[in-house]
Amino acid sequence: WKLPDGSLERPIPGARLLPYYGEADDCNFVLRNGRALDIGSGGGQTYVVGTNRALYQRSGNNWRFLSSDVALNRVDATGNGTAWGISTTNGIHYYSPGGWVKTYCAGKDVVADATTVCVVGMNDRIYMRNGNGWRALTNKAALRVDVRDGNPWIVGKDGYVYQYHNNRWLKKGDFKARDIAVMEGALDVWALSQATGEVYRYKLNGVWEKVPGAANHISVSNDGTVWVVNNGNRIYERVCVDLEFNVPQTSFVGEN
Repeated sequence: WKLPDGSLERPIPGARLLPYYGEADDCNFVLRNGRALDIGSGGGQTYVVGTNRALYQRSGNNWRFLSSDVALNRVDATGNGTAWGISTTNGIHYYSPGGWVKTYCAGKDVVADATTVCVVGMNDRIYMRNGNGWRALTNKAALRVDVRDGNPWIVGKDGYVYQYHNNRWLKKGDFKARDIAVMEGALDVWALSQATGEVYRYKLNGVWEKVPGAANHISVSNDGTVWVVNNGNRIYERVCVDLEFNVPQTSFVGEN
């Protein structure tokens, strides 16, 4: 089938192409090269934690090695493309041209947008970067976190999805998740089912819509491209083509 750039791509043998039947688009999760333990996308950059726990950056159709100085568990990217990571010893680091820089504090997960960096602390609370330190938000235990326009979204310890708004945590339906990803600048929220890893997309008012596919980790870039890593450490990118005009389809934008 035809990709947004007009080229034709043959599925990699053994790979599953997972169609999403939208109103006017055709979207597929396409298997990409490499294997990973986690993935993070933002600011026009996509990073993975390799199976050797080193940091790699997407470059064309390949993954470029950046550093193995810090053994990583988790990775994400800010709105300007800077990588943040959680080490195997729970250290919080960001990657600069000179290498990894360790920050004060420790955590279990880290995410970032254009203005905000958030972590799940060792006590499972959410902390927001404040200068060179961290500010604790209203008490809520979390497993995973993402952030959109300065407002964190979390998978709570109870498995439910919550959005932080006006110093309150707002529950988003009865769906339970294992990971969450939020597009910066648009209300486009994705999550993986706690029980099965199946991919879901938030449709407002507490409603979640299932999209074919399953994974362990998920991230969404600034342009709405969804990346996942499955339980076999394989990396997939969601590619959409408008069936009427044969152009890339942007993400759903709405208000909650």
